[in-house]
Amino acid sequence: AVEDLQAHRFLSNLIDKTDVRCCHKCGWQGRFDQRRGHVDENCPVVLQRQLAEAKEAAQRMQHELAEARETEEKLRKELADNQDVALRKEKEAELQQAEQELQYEKAKVAEAEKGLERESTKLAEAEQELQRRKAKLAEAEQGLHREKSELAEAKQALQPKKANLAE
Repeated sequence: AVEDLQAHRFLSNLIDKTDVRCCHKCGWQGRFDQRRGHVDENCPVVLQRQLAEAKEAAQRMQHELAEARETEEKLRKELADNQDVALRKEKEAELQQAEQELQYEKAKVAEAEKGLERESTKLAEAEQELQRRKAKLAEAEQGLHREKSELAEAKQALQPKKANLAE
């Protein structure tokens, strides 16, 4: 039983250290155990999707806000046209409720705009990180190309010596 547990830990550690790529194809590559943190916090594809959702929510809220303003304006006109005191009080209450709803919608829009700004900042940071990683990858590829060239030159230099040893 203890041997099975140690084998399980060994396999788990081996899996965690395995290099993987982001399932959203953003270009990220890292250890399997780091994948969840990348997807949850830094993946530009996920951040762009969240940003689009936040923009949609803000647009819906702006539409609701416009509707609330229209309702408020209609209520104000009805109130101005109505001479009956009892009806006027009822309309004033509706107007007050519409104003409260308008304030609530304004607060929701302001919060959505803050969230949109935070998501935009995260996206910009993720895009900068992606550019930095692409540059690092390009440097690594250049280094690999140089090493391959040096290895090929070394092989060519060893050919005459290898031929002499064979004789």
